[in-house]
Amino acid sequence: MDLIVSILSKYGLQALALVLVMTGVYEAFHKSNSQTASAWESEMVANIDGFFQGGLTARNFSGLSNSVAIKAALVPKGMLNGDGSTIKGPWPNSYVTLAPTGNGMGFTANWTAVSSDDCATFARSQSANMLTVNGKGIDPTSSNAASSIATACSAGTSSSTATVTFEHDS
Repeated sequence: MDLIVSILSKYGLQALALVLVMTGVYEAFHKSNSQTASAWESEMVANIDGFFQGGLTARNFSGLSNSVAIKAALVPKGMLNGDGSTIKGPWPNSYVTLAPTGNGMGFTANWTAVSSDDCATFARSQSANMLTVNGKGIDPTSSNAASSIATACSAGTSSSTATVTFEHDS
């Protein structure tokens, strides 16, 4: 009996330590999806703005699409799946669609399947001219933008994902 208690106490503490370490690693990586997406969106916006503003031409995003952005190497490599037209997000089944807006005077980045737990943090991370969260248009400069984003994201409800669209105008 003493042998069994000795073995359980020795390996029980090691098992508990392993579980605690694994939980910490999970939490660290789980929280980074929003940060990863924020960094990717910022990098794409800077690359797209620079590419379409370059040279002697006036900025016009009319020809922007996923495949054009990928061919011009404007999309971070971590977002590519190799087919030349799909831009993926960091969440499961999450994708990004780029499109011109306002007669080519701006563009949108539409993110689907954003985790509802990351939605509000991700939506507030960018300095877009306009924001749409789950179909609700939100002016990011409005004094109640933060509460509008939180309400539209609805973290903690039955919906596990959200759609976030950033509109960037020149």
